[in-house]
Amino acid sequence: MIPQQFIHSIRQLSPFDRMALIEEISRSLREEMGPPSATEHWSDAPETEKLSLAQSLYGILKTDEPTPTDEEIKEGYAAYLTEKYS
Repeated sequence: MIPQQFIHSIRQLSPFDRMALIEEISRSLREEMGPPSATEHWSDAPETEKLSLAQSLYGILKTDEPTPTDEEIKEGYAAYLTEKYS
């Protein structure tokens, strides 16, 4: 547990000094812990767990209705703007 006096001292620092403190703590932790092990890398996950963003979103917007034509989209947008600004 961190002593309350230590926390109070940190809060008295300027934002710049607190940021420098965070950077220094982060740097010391990276040095101490070393690089992440192979089991912590996403690229080492089983193939069944790895999906690209496109693969994971495939079919998310699929509907049973046909795709609207360009003209229908323009009409819908014009109706939206008319309603919004009237």
